[in-house]
Amino acid sequence: MGLFSKKKKDPRERRRVYRIPEKNAMLVLNDVSYPVTDWSIDGFGAQGFRGGYDAGDTARARLIIVHRGKPVGFDAKAKIVRADPENRFLAGQFVSMSSSARQEIA
Repeated sequence: MGLFSKKKKDPRERRRVYRIPEKNAMLVLNDVSYPVTDWSIDGFGAQGFRGGYDAGDTARARLIIVHRGKPVGFDAKAKIVRADPENRFLAGQFVSMSSSARQEIA
């Protein structure tokens, strides 16, 4: 299998874009920070959630990742798709982001 071969998609996977596991990124939703567990150009998973959002809510978001050793942030509007305060997990989909930000993180 070559370096650039297509990955075989798991039939249980519903996401259109593969999510990148992450240990150094932060997500800021309406001024509250959450450590990111994974992200893609389309969405994110974050831990540390204690409540305040329900699935279907929208929020102002800023994704902060480390790129070439420096923190870089991207602003977007996010739709919450999973809010689980019991397991302290939050997942969302980016519903609007500037085209320059999309190109930068793609």
